[in-house]
Amino acid sequence: MRKILLLLFILVVGCDYQADLPLPEPDVEPEEVKESGVSQKWKEVDMANLPNYGITTAMVYSVLNGVTPEEGIPISVGYLCTHQYINKWSRFKPYAYPSLVGIYGASGQSDTIIKNINFNLDPKVFDPSLLPKTPEAGATYGLWTGWSPPSGGPDEPFRLGDFRGYNHDALPPYGTLSFMNGYGGGKVPVSTDANDNNCWYMATLDLVDADIPLSDINMGPYGNFANSFLTMVLMYNLIGTDWQVFGYSQSSNTVAQGVADGSLSVSMITKTMESDGIPYNYTGIVVAVYIAPSSAIVPVGVSLKMDSLIMPVRYFTNASPETAFAHYSGGISYDDIPQSGVDISGTMSYPRYEPNLVGNDVLFDLIGINPSHSISGKIMCDLKQLNTVIRTVELGSFNAVANTLNSLDFSNTVLTLTDEEKSMASIAISVYPSINYDLEWIGNTLDKVL
Repeated sequence: MRKILLLLFILVVGCDYQADLPLPEPDVEPEEVKESGVSQKWKEVDMANLPNYGITTAMVYSVLNGVTPEEGIPISVGYLCTHQYINKWSRFKPYAYPSLVGIYGASGQSDTIIKNINFNLDPKVFDPSLLPKTPEAGATYGLWTGWSPPSGGPDEPFRLGDFRGYNHDALPPYGTLSFMNGYGGGKVPVSTDANDNNCWYMATLDLVDADIPLSDINMGPYGNFANSFLTMVLMYNLIGTDWQVFGYSQSSNTVAQGVADGSLSVSMITKTMESDGIPYNYTGIVVAVYIAPSSAIVPVGVSLKMDSLIMPVRYFTNASPETAFAHYSGGISYDDIPQSGVDISGTMSYPRYEPNLVGNDVLFDLIGINPSHSISGKIMCDLKQLNTVIRTVELGSFNAVANTLNSLDFSNTVLTLTDEEKSMASIAISVYPSINYDLEWIGNTLDKVL
């Protein structure tokens, strides 16, 4: 009896101790690999992907850091599972889940558990009636919360096996969201005819080949993305009033069909003049795109704002029908501002002559910019000494049309140097655009030694 009690005591203590630590997972190759007679364990590791067996801490370290670890340096599983460079869009990655054993099954490829926890993603509700009235407040509306690494311990243990099948190059569920006119051009919604009031609206969602396709994500009480539709709503408000819905439309295909095709589009035609519904004294209009179930009325759905850089809502504040939607009487229709996070390429030049230094004054003339998208912003100038910025000044604001050399007149702009700045050796200027909506300019700058 004493021996039995002692044995039970040892087993209980052993189980409690093991519960505080993640259990090691067997490093076993699939039977088909064994039968082939070719061991895969010691093959060179793909620096962007990991296999679903034979995982080692050194292999994971190499993929996450891009370099092979130095021999003899210990690498903890906790360090790897909380690494800052883990790609959150990889289907297989460390998950906060209360299991001490592997969560991908015996094959190392089962996704049943991670589907059940919705990949630790938390899609947010999109209710058009609750959309904030200002772009500043609307910038964070519907922003998803979601995947974060496990914290360790019995409730969220670190498991090396979570890296089986990890894809370091995994893409988000969709690439870009483009707003354009109904003819497919990259313009803001424009009048179909300069003499009528019809305006087309269109949005296209590019659905990339993702590890976690949009169709695999659950929308909670609103069903799942696979059977839902890309939805567009047009709203306006009067001074001191809430948003009023002017119209809405849904895509003809479901998200699942869009994933198969590579994209989804939704379009709508409406009128914007006073006699047709929207009075002249409204203070703003908004066009929003989100995912929602099929509905005969404006539906509540789920936001597409998976990341802070994504802009599924477009505000036109203090707008009028002519400036916000349609440009009549031969006016210009500018391209829609691209979503935040898009790289804006292009060229800058001095169409007539470069800036001249006269006394302490730097005199400008024309500044040319030919961007890939129509953009607005400010022309900035860095004053440099030996490649170190010592002062930044704003030369002026601008609007530039896509794929066109826009000549911006800065002939009345003067940059005055202090005596100390002028006396510096190798003093130079660098002129570049600072673009609205936090867009990144990757085109050239205009650099000149004074």
